[in-house]
Amino acid sequence: LLGLLALVPMVWLAGCGGSSGGNASVRLVNASSGYASLDLYVADTIQQTGVATGAAGSFASVSSGTVTTALAATTNSTYLLSQTRNFAKDTKYSVVAYGWQGGLRSVVLTENIAAADANKTKVGILNTATDAGSLDVYLTGDTDLLSASTPVATAITGGSQSSYAAVVSGTYRLRVTATNNTN
Repeated sequence: LLGLLALVPMVWLAGCGGSSGGNASVRLVNASSGYASLDLYVADTIQQTGVATGAAGSFASVSSGTVTTALAATTNSTYLLSQTRNFAKDTKYSVVAYGWQGGLRSVVLTENIAAADANKTKVGILNTATDAGSLDVYLTGDTDLLSASTPVATAITGGSQSSYAAVVSGTYRLRVTATNNTN
């Protein structure tokens, strides 16, 4: 499921020009089915190395402002993907790498969100299945009918993230469908 859809429960860079002063925090989340281990570079300086598929690195402090982030396979320092980003000071970010070998992509998630109320969890959905179309995500009981359920996120297109939803803490059955299709 990690290669298809990265669920991001949200309990949740050395700048080259445009720095607003202060630092941001950034980490790499490797949700890529094509690269077993990735490295994160910020402004051509390695910040994290050897982040395995299904794992997240620790937050690293980097200069805020406009920076270039790059991803490389751990066994090769040649950049697979390089993008310009803007990081605000005193803000936490996750660079989520996803996709298959030769088709690596990334998206940045801001992780400074207010905590959920007592006995609740905040959940955000990131659709990394860019070829699957728009998706709905349900968190239900084991025997609940989808036709009688409300999705926790709806119409999430490939490469995009839902808004955060607060759900009661507990155990759920996760189901992913095409948008507006409970079959």
